[in-house]
Amino acid sequence: MVYSNNWQYISWSTFQPNSNSAINPDHLNYFRFAGQILGLCLYHKQLINVYFTRSFYKHILGIPVNYTDVASIDPDYAKNLQWILDHDIDNLGLDLTFSVETDVFGVMQEVELKPGGSHITVTEENKTEYAQLVTELRMTRAIQPQINSFLSGFHQYIPQSLIQMFDEYELELMMSGIPEIDISDWEKHTEYNGYDRQSPVIKWFWEIVEDFSQENRVLLLQFTTGSSRVPFGGFAKFVGGGGPQHFTIAIVPYKEHTLPTASTCYIVHGKFVGGGGPQHFTIAIVPYKEHTLPTASTCINMLKMPEYKSKTELHNRLMVALQCGNQGYAFA
Repeated sequence: MVYSNNWQYISWSTFQPNSNSAINPDHLNYFRFAGQILGLCLYHKQLINVYFTRSFYKHILGIPVNYTDVASIDPDYAKNLQWILDHDIDNLGLDLTFSVETDVFGVMQEVELKPGGSHITVTEENKTEYAQLVTELRMTRAIQPQINSFLSGFHQYIPQSLIQMFDEYELELMMSGIPEIDISDWEKHTEYNGYDRQSPVIKWFWEIVEDFSQENRVLLLQFTTGSSRVPFGGFAKFVGGGGPQHFTIAIVPYKEHTLPTASTCYIVHGKFVGGGGPQHFTIAIVPYKEHTLPTASTCINMLKMPEYKSKTELHNRLMVALQCGNQGYAFA
């Protein structure tokens, strides 16, 4: 159903509509049919073995996309947007306007982000609008006909009102199910930054994860990597910008009431990757302050965790972060 030129293969079992699908004159009918099939599966609670990009789940739910969603299809471009937002650009001579060049069947065409955009300079004052409009162009406008056709079929069985209370992570689990997560494999392929395997916090962490339900394990995986799935080959296949990069737990400063956060990235060919290559799961230490919550950099599969004073405190802080969806984003 999705293994065709109508869909763009983003990563292992992760798809979104192909902006060039119009090469097939019947492409919109295929998208409508795909929507009907997936809507019917969801209606009858039948799971599918297909995953979509986070932004496409947002489109199904009617949730606006934002610039962080660009990382799923073009991480380098997403990094550039992040850099623009993080720096004062008025005196840098970037010469950006509210227009971009897009590749249409091998031909570069200029597309205005707003009326008269080719004559509007991007400044420090309007750069946030620029980032949002670029995101909407690449993630929504470029595939709007395909999205509309898919939804016309999907809504025949699943009205928007039935799913509007869910977020994109919940919809993914509803459609594709909760995967089994092997904790021993996860722990075996985890690295530590500021901690070691014998650190009390690390021992507590794995005891807590071992006691987690599969649902909570998936939430933790989503929180720290941006994905509910383990790559083919297990946790050893985490990859990032410069080569293999395990899941990492890092120590960070402890601050009162701080919750864990995360910054997600993407999966390529069934492997967890960050901004520059293979990235395994990493746990890093951060300074301890009372009530500080764990945070994460999902582009490098890193969980940043304060040195909590007790297992109970670690459990409570972690659950607050997971239940509140306190997920950050960084192009680390």
